[in-house]
Amino acid sequence: MSVSVRFLGTGNAFCDGGRSHACIHLTAPGVSLLLDCGGSALPAIKRAGIAPATIDAIAVTHLHGDHFGGIPYVIIEQHFKGRTAPLTVAGPAALEERVRAALFALYPDFVNEHRLSFPLHFVTLGATPVRLGGARVSAQVPIAT
Repeated sequence: MSVSVRFLGTGNAFCDGGRSHACIHLTAPGVSLLLDCGGSALPAIKRAGIAPATIDAIAVTHLHGDHFGGIPYVIIEQHFKGRTAPLTVAGPAALEERVRAALFALYPDFVNEHRLSFPLHFVTLGATPVRLGGARVSAQVPIAT
């Protein structure tokens, strides 16, 4: 099996050096998954020639804007592009609340006036692997030493 890992963004919170926020695209047969989707991820995805509609899932490592802040833009853009395929977003327990709050803060009219054109699912990641974008994904909590 061939696996492709494309680093679309490796910058910090301020995109120092012109690097986009955290965003890694993983593909394999039947797999299209983003690892993190920072605020500047959507332009980076497009610059790389990746059609956002082909991304099945997004796994978020933690709740800093440079790791999840691009999700509202992906959701809204995909709605207006007519996406019908489901999108699954997975990560820490508070991720859904944060994404929905960001959507409302950025585009309250959109949230109040539109029903998404595609199913949007949120999953909390933990030690037990879950199926995400065609891959099995889990999260491990670091052990304090």
